[in-house]
Amino acid sequence: CGQLFSAISHDLRTPITRLRLRVEFLEDEQQQRKFSRDLDELELLVKGALQCVKDTDIHENIEPVHLNALLECLVEPWLTADGDGRVTQQGETQ
Repeated sequence: CGQLFSAISHDLRTPITRLRLRVEFLEDEQQQRKFSRDLDELELLVKGALQCVKDTDIHENIEPVHLNALLECLVEPWLTADGDGRVTQQGETQ
């Protein structure tokens, strides 16, 4: 999966880099700035899209969670020493 992201990233960034080099040869500085800003924005979009895809692991293994045990671990630090702490939970079971 990591190699795939690396390849996609390279394939998308190579044309952007090539365009940046071409922009440097433009004689009009205002045009250079405009194209550079557009390329910066495009690069941010590519980075954001790749990060989004990278963060979405479609091969994630879904496992059942023992909700009561999890909630006990989360609530336990908040209970008072004398046992007067009161915690309620609501929700639907599946």
